[in-house]
Amino acid sequence: MVSGNCYSISVLKEFLSKPKVKLNLNYKVVLLKVSGAYHSSLMNQAGLNIFEFMNKFSLRPPQKYIFNNVTGDVFVKYNSKLLLVFNIAKQILKSVNLNKNIVELLKIGNLDFIEMNKLKTVTNIIKVATSSSSKNKFTLLDDVNIKKVLDLLQ
Repeated sequence: MVSGNCYSISVLKEFLSKPKVKLNLNYKVVLLKVSGAYHSSLMNQAGLNIFEFMNKFSLRPPQKYIFNNVTGDVFVKYNSKLLLVFNIAKQILKSVNLNKNIVELLKIGNLDFIEMNKLKTVTNIIKVATSSSSKNKFTLLDDVNIKKVLDLLQ
């Protein structure tokens, strides 16, 4: 998977779509519908901003499980606020291990998933990964409800 600005991605897609570029590899070029360049170096400044913003708060130890999107690991407790804030900021810069997160979530129990993104990108990935489990619930928030959730968090 690659990410970049729209122009660079379109040039790469055109290049890879040419028959002589196939390189004897079995690949397919698919543009994903995403709302930003998340999980890429294009988000470095945003990651730094999130780190600085989150580091201002006094955080209590978590009452629930925390899932690290980058590694897919489950952290029951974080002993370090700095480590927690660093990992939250890092998740928008690095590729995520969503499949491992799903497996770990399902070990704990059924999955109730709320996606705050009108494109349903992650919801669709999870639905495919959990197709054998019919007890999972998926909720997609529209822009109005996303704003309500963000207002509650402030």
